[in-house]
Amino acid sequence: MTGERKYGVCAVSCLPLRAFPDEKSEMVSMFLFGELYHVLGSEQGWYQVSAEYDDYIGWISGSAVHLITGKEYRYLAEGSKTLTRPAFLVPEEYSDHPFMILPGSSLPAFRDNSFVLGGKTFQSAGPLVTNDGTLNPLAQVPLTAMLFLNAPYLWGGRSLFGVDCSGFVQVVFKTAGIRLPRDASQQAQIGKTISLREARTCDIAFFGPAPGKITHTGIFLDNGRFIHASGKVRIDTIDERGIFSVERKQITHALQLVKRVIL
Repeated sequence: MTGERKYGVCAVSCLPLRAFPDEKSEMVSMFLFGELYHVLGSEQGWYQVSAEYDDYIGWISGSAVHLITGKEYRYLAEGSKTLTRPAFLVPEEYSDHPFMILPGSSLPAFRDNSFVLGGKTFQSAGPLVTNDGTLNPLAQVPLTAMLFLNAPYLWGGRSLFGVDCSGFVQVVFKTAGIRLPRDASQQAQIGKTISLREARTCDIAFFGPAPGKITHTGIFLDNGRFIHASGKVRIDTIDERGIFSVERKQITHALQLVKRVIL
Protein backbone atom coordinates (compact mmCIF):
# COMPACT_ATOMS: atom_id res chain seq x y z
CA MET A 1 0.00 0.00 0.00
CA THR A 2 1.34 3.40 -0.97
CA GLY A 3 0.29 6.99 -0.46
CA GLU A 4 -0.93 8.73 2.65
CA ARG A 5 -0.65 6.82 5.90
CA LYS A 6 -3.95 5.38 7.14
CA TYR A 7 -5.18 5.16 10.72
CA GLY A 8 -8.02 3.39 12.47
CA VAL A 9 -9.84 2.90 15.76
CA CYS A 10 -11.67 -0.05 17.27
CA ALA A 11 -15.36 0.90 17.31
CA VAL A 12 -16.71 -2.39 18.74
CA SER A 13 -16.41 -4.01 22.17
CA CYS A 14 -13.36 -6.01 21.16
CA LEU A 15 -11.72 -6.94 17.89
CA PRO A 16 -9.45 -9.94 17.23
CA LEU A 17 -5.98 -9.34 15.81
CA ARG A 18 -4.91 -12.38 13.79
CA ALA A 19 -1.54 -13.75 12.73
CA PHE A 20 -2.57 -14.03 9.07
CA PRO A 21 -5.35 -12.58 6.87
CA ASP A 22 -7.80 -15.43 7.51
CA GLU A 23 -10.72 -15.89 9.93
CA LYS A 24 -9.29 -19.30 10.87
CA SER A 25 -5.88 -17.86 11.70
CA GLU A 26 -4.55 -17.73 15.26
CA MET A 27 -5.68 -14.75 17.31
CA VAL A 28 -2.47 -13.14 18.57
CA SER A 29 -4.02 -10.20 20.41
CA MET A 30 -7.16 -8.12 20.69
CA PHE A 31 -8.20 -4.48 20.39
CA LEU A 32 -10.59 -2.99 22.93
CA PHE A 33 -13.05 -0.22 22.16
CA GLY A 34 -11.33 3.06 21.35
CA GLU A 35 -7.85 1.59 20.89
CA LEU A 36 -5.93 2.85 17.89
CA TYR A 37 -3.91 1.34 15.08
CA HIS A 38 -2.17 2.42 11.93
CA VAL A 39 -2.53 0.50 8.70
CA LEU A 40 0.57 -1.15 7.25
CA GLY A 41 -1.01 -2.80 4.22
CA SER A 42 -3.98 -4.72 2.88
CA GLU A 43 -4.61 -8.08 1.24
CA GLN A 44 -7.79 -9.85 0.09
CA GLY A 45 -10.15 -7.77 2.23
CA TRP A 46 -7.86 -7.78 5.29
CA TYR A 47 -5.74 -5.02 6.78
CA GLN A 48 -2.36 -5.48 8.40
CA VAL A 49 -2.13 -3.06 11.32
CA SER A 50 0.15 -2.04 14.16
CA ALA A 51 -1.42 -1.30 17.56
CA GLU A 52 -0.73 2.17 18.92
CA TYR A 53 -0.74 0.92 22.52
CA ASP A 54 1.89 -1.82 22.29
CA ASP A 55 3.11 -1.94 18.66
CA TYR A 56 1.67 -5.43 18.19
CA ILE A 57 1.27 -6.29 14.50
CA GLY A 58 -1.40 -8.49 12.97
CA TRP A 59 -4.39 -8.62 10.66
CA ILE A 60 -7.98 -7.47 11.09
CA SER A 61 -10.92 -8.07 8.81
CA GLY A 62 -11.77 -5.22 6.46
CA SER A 63 -15.40 -5.49 7.57
CA ALA A 64 -14.34 -4.35 11.05
CA VAL A 65 -11.89 -1.61 10.03
CA HIS A 66 -12.93 1.91 11.06
CA LEU A 67 -10.61 4.46 9.47
CA ILE A 68 -10.00 7.90 10.97
CA THR A 69 -7.93 10.91 9.99
CA GLY A 70 -4.37 11.43 11.14
CA LYS A 71 -5.56 14.48 13.09
CA GLU A 72 -8.13 12.45 15.03
CA TYR A 73 -5.60 9.67 15.59
CA ARG A 74 -3.18 12.11 17.21
CA TYR A 75 -5.97 13.71 19.26
CA LEU A 76 -7.14 10.34 20.57
CA ALA A 77 -3.61 9.08 21.22
CA GLU A 78 -2.86 12.11 23.38
CA GLY A 79 -6.20 12.68 25.11
CA SER A 80 -8.05 9.40 25.66
CA LYS A 81 -8.78 8.05 29.13
CA THR A 82 -8.98 4.42 30.15
CA LEU A 83 -12.29 2.89 31.21
CA THR A 84 -12.00 1.14 34.58
CA ARG A 85 -15.49 -0.40 34.86
CA PRO A 86 -17.76 -2.05 32.27
CA ALA A 87 -20.29 0.26 30.65
CA PHE A 88 -22.99 0.21 27.98
CA LEU A 89 -22.94 2.51 24.96
CA VAL A 90 -25.80 3.43 22.67
CA PRO A 91 -24.58 4.13 19.09
CA GLU A 92 -26.49 6.76 17.16
CA GLU A 93 -27.41 4.37 14.34
CA TYR A 94 -28.86 1.73 16.71
CA SER A 95 -30.42 3.74 19.51
CA ASP A 96 -32.42 0.77 20.86
CA HIS A 97 -29.44 -1.57 21.02
CA PRO A 98 -26.74 -0.70 23.58
CA PHE A 99 -23.54 -2.74 23.63
CA MET A 100 -21.00 -3.36 26.36
CA ILE A 101 -17.53 -1.85 26.49
CA LEU A 102 -14.95 -3.29 28.82
CA PRO A 103 -12.24 -2.24 31.30
CA GLY A 104 -9.17 -1.13 29.38
CA SER A 105 -11.18 0.55 26.63
CA SER A 106 -9.96 4.00 25.57
CA LEU A 107 -12.45 6.88 25.58
CA PRO A 108 -12.10 10.39 24.17
CA ALA A 109 -13.23 13.44 26.09
CA PHE A 110 -16.95 13.17 26.86
CA ARG A 111 -19.67 15.43 28.14
CA ASP A 112 -22.90 14.27 29.78
CA ASN A 113 -21.71 10.72 29.09
CA SER A 114 -21.70 11.38 25.34
CA PHE A 115 -18.77 11.51 22.93
CA VAL A 116 -17.83 11.32 19.25
CA LEU A 117 -15.46 8.65 17.98
CA GLY A 118 -14.56 8.16 14.33
CA GLY A 119 -17.37 10.43 13.21
CA LYS A 120 -20.00 8.55 15.23
CA THR A 121 -21.79 9.73 18.35
CA PHE A 122 -22.05 7.37 21.32
CA GLN A 123 -24.21 7.90 24.40
CA SER A 124 -23.56 5.98 27.59
CA ALA A 125 -26.50 4.16 29.18
CA GLY A 126 -24.90 4.85 32.57
CA PRO A 127 -21.86 6.48 34.16
CA LEU A 128 -18.51 6.20 32.42
CA VAL A 129 -15.84 5.51 35.04
CA THR A 130 -12.37 6.32 33.73
CA ASN A 131 -8.88 6.88 35.09
CA ASP A 132 -8.41 10.64 34.94
CA GLY A 133 -4.85 10.41 36.20
CA THR A 134 -5.76 10.83 39.86
CA LEU A 135 -6.33 7.17 40.76
CA ASN A 136 -3.84 5.45 43.05
CA PRO A 137 -2.29 2.59 41.02
CA LEU A 138 -1.78 0.49 44.16
CA ALA A 139 -5.54 0.61 44.73
CA GLN A 140 -6.67 0.38 41.10
CA VAL A 141 -4.67 -2.71 40.10
CA PRO A 142 -6.36 -5.11 42.57
CA LEU A 143 -9.79 -3.59 41.89
CA THR A 144 -9.53 -4.27 38.15
CA ALA A 145 -7.86 -7.64 38.66
CA MET A 146 -10.80 -8.85 40.73
CA LEU A 147 -13.24 -7.77 37.99
CA PHE A 148 -11.59 -10.43 35.81
CA LEU A 149 -12.01 -13.24 38.34
CA ASN A 150 -13.42 -16.34 36.57
CA ALA A 151 -13.10 -14.75 33.10
CA PRO A 152 -12.28 -17.57 30.65
CA TYR A 153 -8.76 -18.08 29.35
CA LEU A 154 -8.45 -17.19 25.67
CA TRP A 155 -5.16 -17.16 23.79
CA GLY A 156 -4.63 -13.61 22.52
CA GLY A 157 -7.49 -12.24 24.62
CA ARG A 158 -7.44 -8.94 26.51
CA SER A 159 -11.04 -8.68 27.75
CA LEU A 160 -13.56 -9.92 30.30
CA PHE A 161 -14.94 -12.09 27.48
CA GLY A 162 -11.62 -13.97 27.29
CA VAL A 163 -8.06 -13.19 28.32
CA ASP A 164 -4.59 -14.75 28.33
CA CYS A 165 -2.05 -14.34 31.13
CA SER A 166 -0.10 -11.40 29.73
CA GLY A 167 -3.19 -9.72 28.28
CA PHE A 168 -4.70 -9.84 31.76
CA VAL A 169 -1.65 -8.19 33.33
CA GLN A 170 -1.40 -5.58 30.56
CA VAL A 171 -5.04 -4.46 30.71
CA VAL A 172 -5.17 -4.43 34.52
CA PHE A 173 -2.17 -2.11 34.62
CA LYS A 174 -3.56 -0.02 31.77
CA THR A 175 -6.56 0.86 33.94
CA ALA A 176 -4.07 2.05 36.58
CA GLY A 177 -2.30 4.32 34.09
CA ILE A 178 0.74 2.09 33.57
CA ARG A 179 1.67 0.96 30.06
CA LEU A 180 3.17 -2.52 29.75
CA PRO A 181 4.19 -4.52 26.65
CA ARG A 182 1.92 -7.25 25.34
CA ASP A 183 3.83 -10.50 25.97
CA ALA A 184 5.01 -11.97 29.29
CA SER A 185 8.61 -12.19 28.06
CA GLN A 186 8.51 -8.46 27.22
CA GLN A 187 6.83 -7.52 30.49
CA ALA A 188 9.59 -9.35 32.38
CA GLN A 189 12.04 -6.70 31.11
CA ILE A 190 10.13 -3.87 32.82
CA GLY A 191 10.51 -2.64 36.39
CA LYS A 192 12.75 -3.47 39.32
CA THR A 193 13.71 -7.05 40.15
CA ILE A 194 12.87 -7.94 43.75
CA SER A 195 12.88 -11.08 45.89
CA LEU A 196 9.76 -13.10 46.58
CA ARG A 197 10.08 -12.11 50.23
CA GLU A 198 9.81 -8.43 49.26
CA ALA A 199 6.72 -8.92 47.09
CA ARG A 200 3.60 -6.86 47.85
CA THR A 201 0.23 -6.22 46.25
CA CYS A 202 0.58 -5.15 42.57
CA ASP A 203 4.00 -6.76 42.01
CA ILE A 204 4.25 -9.13 39.06
CA ALA A 205 5.71 -12.64 38.99
CA PHE A 206 6.98 -14.47 35.92
CA PHE A 207 7.21 -18.19 35.31
CA GLY A 208 8.67 -20.66 32.85
CA PRO A 209 10.95 -23.67 32.42
CA ALA A 210 14.07 -21.48 32.63
CA PRO A 211 15.01 -17.85 33.45
CA GLY A 212 15.38 -17.01 29.77
CA LYS A 213 12.09 -18.64 28.78
CA ILE A 214 9.18 -16.78 30.38
CA THR A 215 5.81 -18.30 29.49
CA HIS A 216 3.41 -17.15 32.23
CA THR A 217 2.70 -14.18 34.48
CA GLY A 218 0.31 -12.86 37.11
CA ILE A 219 -0.20 -10.30 39.87
CA PHE A 220 0.28 -10.40 43.63
CA LEU A 221 -2.75 -9.59 45.78
CA ASP A 222 -2.78 -9.26 49.55
CA ASN A 223 -2.37 -11.99 52.18
CA GLY A 224 -0.28 -14.27 49.99
CA ARG A 225 -2.85 -14.47 47.22
CA PHE A 226 -1.84 -14.44 43.56
CA ILE A 227 -4.19 -13.82 40.62
CA HIS A 228 -3.48 -15.07 37.10
CA ALA A 229 -5.13 -16.43 33.95
CA SER A 230 -4.74 -20.19 33.61
CA GLY A 231 -7.82 -21.98 32.33
CA LYS A 232 -9.67 -19.01 33.76
CA VAL A 233 -8.67 -16.03 35.87
CA ARG A 234 -8.14 -17.58 39.29
CA ILE A 235 -6.59 -16.92 42.68
CA ASP A 236 -3.87 -19.28 43.92
CA THR A 237 -0.90 -19.01 46.26
CA ILE A 238 2.78 -18.68 45.46
CA ASP A 239 6.06 -19.74 47.08
CA GLU A 240 9.70 -20.01 46.02
CA ARG A 241 8.86 -22.99 43.80
CA GLY A 242 6.08 -21.24 41.93
CA ILE A 243 2.28 -21.16 41.79
CA PHE A 244 0.51 -23.63 44.05
CA SER A 245 -2.89 -24.43 42.55
CA VAL A 246 -5.59 -24.37 45.21
CA GLU A 247 -7.76 -26.51 42.94
CA ARG A 248 -5.16 -29.09 41.85
CA LYS A 249 -3.11 -29.11 45.06
CA GLN A 250 0.21 -28.93 43.23
CA ILE A 251 2.77 -26.56 41.74
CA THR A 252 1.67 -25.64 38.24
CA HIS A 253 4.18 -22.96 37.13
CA ALA A 254 7.88 -22.64 38.07
CA LEU A 255 8.80 -19.21 39.45
CA GLN A 256 11.63 -17.39 37.66
CA LEU A 257 11.34 -13.70 38.44
CA VAL A 258 9.47 -11.09 40.51
CA LYS A 259 9.21 -7.48 39.31
CA ARG A 260 7.91 -4.21 40.78
CA VAL A 261 6.61 -1.66 38.29
CA ILE A 262 4.85 0.64 40.79
CA LEU A 263 7.77 2.02 42.78
